[in-house]
Amino acid sequence: MNLPLNSPPDYPEEVKTPQETFNDRLDELKAQVDIYTSIEQEEHIILASGLSQLLEDTYNIYLKTHGCRWKATDSLSESFDELLEKQYTEMTAAVEELTERLRALGMPAPDPYSEFLRLSAGVQTKSFPSVREMIPLLVEGNQVASRQALIVREQAQAASYFHTAQLLTERMNVHQRNASILRSYLNSSQTVEATSSSVADMPLF
Repeated sequence: MNLPLNSPPDYPEEVKTPQETFNDRLDELKAQVDIYTSIEQEEHIILASGLSQLLEDTYNIYLKTHGCRWKATDSLSESFDELLEKQYTEMTAAVEELTERLRALGMPAPDPYSEFLRLSAGVQTKSFPSVREMIPLLVEGNQVASRQALIVREQAQAASYFHTAQLLTERMNVHQRNASILRSYLNSSQTVEATSSSVADMPLF
């Protein structure tokens, strides 16, 4: 296929570091307000930026959890299937809570549909993964969200946003619990597989 002579070359999209992404979001939020001069106002906008990042992290782990339930090739036990459904249903409500908290702070929340499309492009796994391949991704995603909630909670407490700090404590605890349960399930499934393998290798007589 012949391309126009003046067509611009295709360059790979630049991948930004988490700090660069945070700084970009902070600049965007500052651009949407008139004047932020006092220390209190600066804390306010930094807190909103941190909440926005946590909202993105929550979208991310929501998509991975939903994908694990529907895309895994091996069959899920009924209890594990229910666990995944419970986790991503809870995160659906959490997205609403975080969005409302951002609005209460007077800041614009990310557009859910555009964020869904952007983040869904970034969390793709193999077309037909196994549960054992996906669980570590879920553990990691919950740990990322828990760490972000901890960071933003400290910012909220420093700025005396106590209701926000309480919400962030809840989010941190939820993601820590999710990660712990998923690790336990992975460890128990590995133990069962190892035991089954040992029994299969035993002589019949």
